[in-house]
Parts: sequence; C-alpha cells; structure tokens
Amino acid sequence: MKSGTRLARTVCRALACVVLAVSCGDDNPGQPPDGSVRTLEVTPANAWLVVGGSLSLAAVAKDSAGEVATEPVTWSSSDLRIVSVGSDGVVRAVAPGTATILAQAGGVRTNSTITVTTAPASLSWSVEKEGITDASLLGAWADASSALTIAVGQFGVILESTGSGWQLIQQPPQDAFTGVWGSNATNVFAVATSGLIYRRTGTGWSRMQSPTTNTLLDVWGRSATEV
Repeated sequence: MKSGTRLARTVCRALACVVLAVSCGDDNPGQPPDGSVRTLEVTPANAWLVVGGSLSLAAVAKDSAGEVATEPVTWSSSDLRIVSVGSDGVVRAVAPGTATILAQAGGVRTNSTITVTTAPASLSWSVEKEGITDASLLGAWADASSALTIAVGQFGVILESTGSGWQLIQQPPQDAFTGVWGSNATNVFAVATSGLIYRRTGTGWSRMQSPTTNTLLDVWGRSATEV
C-alpha cells in the first residue's frame, strides 16, 4: 500500500508540473496572436498640394492585439497623371485634379485623398508715393467704371487718384475717416468718428446730416440709394 501511494503522489506531481508548464506558456491559449493586420491607418487622410509639391504619407498597421504589425505597406495611385507615389509613401503632385492614394498591408486597404491645384500667382508690393500725409489710412475704395481711387484716414484726410498721382483733400473736422464706399465716382460716402458722414458728388465733398454721434466704423451699399 505504501509503494502504491508513493507512485500515485509521484504521478500527480508530474501531472501538476505539466499543467503548470502549459498554463505559463500563454496568457490566452484560446486566441493566440497571429500577427496579421487588422487595421491600417494613413495620415493625413486628406491633403492639398500645388503642382510640383510633395508630401510624405505615414501608415501604421496593427494586429488584433493592437500591436504594430510587421507586414510591409504598399502604395499606389488612382491616377498617375495627377499624383504619383513612391514605395516610401512620398506623394508628388503632377497636375491639377484629385486622386486617391491607396495603402495596403496584409489585405487591409486605406485611402488618402490628394487634391492638386496650380500655384497661385506671386504678389509684390511697392511704395507708390511717400510724403503726402503722415495720417494713418483706414479705408480705401476704387470705382470699377473709372480710374478713381479714394483712400481715407485720420485727421479728416481724404486722398484721391485718377491714375496720374494722388491729391490730398483735407476736410475741416479732425475726426478720423474710418471707411469709404461708392456706387460710382459721383456718389461716394465716407464715414468717421462722432457719426460724421461725408458724400462726394460731381462738385466735390460735403457733409451730410447724420442721425448719430456714435463712431461709425465702416460703410457699404447695395445700390446708389441703399447705403
């Protein structure tokens, strides 16, 4: 009986060791991670480029456990005439239009939309005339049907130009003109602090009756009679 008991104890201990070894080998033996791609994220999902520009897309593939997968990412373009893409995910804008960049890893696909536009025209600024006034100019308006351009500012300053230079017109009040708008060259309105309103007609500028003494900040109109 004693030898049988010892044998049973030995077998039980061996089985316990085997069970323990199996249990320690995997926290979740029922769903072992296989490393396959479950999700693929590409950034940015949308981008805008000018012709000749480039952008590096980033792709991250993850498995079912949320870990980064080792599957390589391949890239392709829906229209090589608009956008090309290299094996490194670098996008190059070829011509105006919209194309889709497709990223694929382990059977999972994700798109990034690229819109290509033409480069905007370059702008340059230059000083046309100095020394006319040291007042800050706060508003400007140009007549679409003539060469008249008007700028207004502090200390009652009004500047006018018809394309051959600027003329300074100093109004009596020292209030600051803050805005100017006109329906045409003979119907222009300028507003100022203290509620002042001036109008330019064919005979020049004159003060109009104003319903307020509050500061007026700008002026705009829908027509010659709606301002």
